[in-house]
Amino acid sequence: LTARERHLQQVEEAVMEKKKQILARAVELVASATKAVEGSAGDFSAQHTLVDIVDAKPGPAAKAAKPVASNKHAKELLAEGKKALAELSGALDSWDGGESDVNVKAECGEAVAKADALGREVDAAEVALLSAVEEAQVAVDALLRKDLASAVAAAASASDISSTRIKCTALIPRLDALRDVTVDAAIMQGGVSGRKLALAEQKLRLGWTRLAP
Repeated sequence: LTARERHLQQVEEAVMEKKKQILARAVELVASATKAVEGSAGDFSAQHTLVDIVDAKPGPAAKAAKPVASNKHAKELLAEGKKALAELSGALDSWDGGESDVNVKAECGEAVAKADALGREVDAAEVALLSAVEEAQVAVDALLRKDLASAVAAAASASDISSTRIKCTALIPRLDALRDVTVDAAIMQGGVSGRKLALAEQKLRLGWTRLAP
């Protein structure tokens, strides 16, 4: 091989190695998200799992950095995984690696399909939690509009007060659990449901603080 041919071969090998690294990272993220969802019983607030995160700047220090266990949500893991897969798709389209790319493309396609299917599950769980929070918030607001200081009004609303207390005492710990997860707020509040959930949670907490004995 000439010097130019050797150089081109080295470049091709480096590009292929980079593609494989991106694929491996994406597959790992989707697998972690899958683990989080499988252990959640469809509860969005429970869709999180411990993953190893290496917090180091690029360079020699990165090799010496030790991974730190971090509790991350499936929604964020999927967002990171899909971002990696989109980057990989761009690399596959811009540089033809020949036969080697065929296998990477196939694995990339499988990872995308898994991420999309899992994403639908996570979205459905988020919508379900949003519905529960909005329902509880409406109940709390309705009680706050009543004069519960009045014995008559309080007695007439006893059933509503009891059912609302049950809803809120079940929901607040679930929302607290979400706050304990290491999340990117921009990702978690992304999408219509994410924004609505953040707003509904804030309103529910404020209302319940005023209402709760």
